[in-house]
Amino acid sequence: MYFLSVGSGDYVRANPPSHGFNDLDGADASAQRIAALLAKNGATFGVLLQSEPDHFVTRDDVISGVHYVVERIRTDRALRPLFVFYWMGHGVSEGLGWNHYAIPGNFTYRRDQDLEVDNLSKNAIYDGAVTDILDKSGSAYVMILDTCTSGKAEQSASGILSREAAANANDVSNVIRNLNEFHQANPVIFSARPGTDVAPAPDPRDDTVLIGPLARRATILIDKQSRPNISLETFVRTLSSQTFDSETSAGVTFAESDASSAQLMFFSRRETAEITKRTGTGKSAH
Repeated sequence: MYFLSVGSGDYVRANPPSHGFNDLDGADASAQRIAALLAKNGATFGVLLQSEPDHFVTRDDVISGVHYVVERIRTDRALRPLFVFYWMGHGVSEGLGWNHYAIPGNFTYRRDQDLEVDNLSKNAIYDGAVTDILDKSGSAYVMILDTCTSGKAEQSASGILSREAAANANDVSNVIRNLNEFHQANPVIFSARPGTDVAPAPDPRDDTVLIGPLARRATILIDKQSRPNISLETFVRTLSSQTFDSETSAGVTFAESDASSAQLMFFSRRETAEITKRTGTGKSAH
């Protein structure tokens, strides 16, 4: 098992007329927790990428981190590797196709139009761009997106388009939404349904600290196991369970099971994995 665990808790202060995102409590603590859980329970290697004030996590930091871990998997010639991608930071979804974007710490915008697909695709982190890299690598993977998915559903206006054109546009939109729900064997787990905000939750190990809801669920699951032999299927089912943890809402996934989902995600092991720690390289607004 290999991982990239990202915490983007620090966001650049935008100068008017630009707008920015507020700092996010719990992001760095969540990334640290996920990295520690994986490192102590079966991972071979991982990267922990975090923000600091004036050292913001950028889009390039995340994409280069994914490539770095993929290259390490190749170098190790790992047999049936599993790549775990974790993100906690701000996130948005556009309203037609539910394209979801993780918002890097140096992201700012001037108008609502800057939060549309064209600009977000250039300056934010599209989930599909990450899965494309992982699909090409040949590794099995799970993406854990501990982030809001703010956004408002939109339909093509029949007042602007003809009824037939509007219906066709809506059909295309529905197809795109289906793709962005990731109906596939490699699980993508969201902490909220599209258009929904979520808040950090108390750390089960220290309720004075806040962590992401999916990080909290992963912690409870693994801490309950005396020997954490947990299949990927069990891990995904627990993070998306309606009854597992009353402090958090269930994660959302549209993953489709296959034979690989029975492989062990965590297993008992004495040594701790090698972790490369990185700090965001962003110094100013993008």
